[in-house]
Amino acid sequence: KDQKSWKKPMQHRFKFESPTSLCRRRALEKMRQNSDSSDSINANYGHTPKKVPFEQVLKGVVAYVEIMSKNKDRSAGAKALMRAMGADVKDTITRDVTHVVFKDGSFRTYQKAKLLKVHVVSVLWIEAVRKNMYRVPEQKYPALGTDASDLDASLICQQFQRDYADVIQDELNRSKNLNIQSKTNPLESYSADVINAGQSCDFNSMVSITTDLKNKQNTPKSLYLDTSP
Repeated sequence: KDQKSWKKPMQHRFKFESPTSLCRRRALEKMRQNSDSSDSINANYGHTPKKVPFEQVLKGVVAYVEIMSKNKDRSAGAKALMRAMGADVKDTITRDVTHVVFKDGSFRTYQKAKLLKVHVVSVLWIEAVRKNMYRVPEQKYPALGTDASDLDASLICQQFQRDYADVIQDELNRSKNLNIQSKTNPLESYSADVINAGQSCDFNSMVSITTDLKNKQNTPKSLYLDTSP
């Protein structure tokens, strides 16, 4: 028993490292961590796809193209380019369509594409594919202005701004005319006072202003107009 109890503590001796070996071990651990992190990044994001021949870049893609600009169909160029890159371009949206290239088209087209759960991309996706010579992620190039609330949003905003500007200009012109009339005819100022009193629901003011207005109307203009040079 005495020998066994004496040998047990000897088995748990501390291991001391020299400064050199400690630095070496820490450097190796850091290298392992870096390699593990790079492996995980590569596993998550994958490597850059290899470039393929131009006529095969969009092989397997079945597309429908609807590109509008200023109420004109501008789809012909995109269709020709996609066909040249190997895509099968349809004239209508069918169940085998995989991609819809969309710009300022009808909401019905967008809604149907969403029901089919296909990629709805902008024309920038085609250009990125052409430049990179491989299929880039569709998620990076979503079609813009495809919600019901913002279809043709830019055109709507422009029209609203034009209409608003016209209304403001009309009101300014009317205000200028009223100011000119009120300067040449003092009775106009009384009409404005009546309107203001009516808006504030001041009945007594309306009565007194109206009475004063009647007296002014019965008074010769020479008595209340300033005829001084």
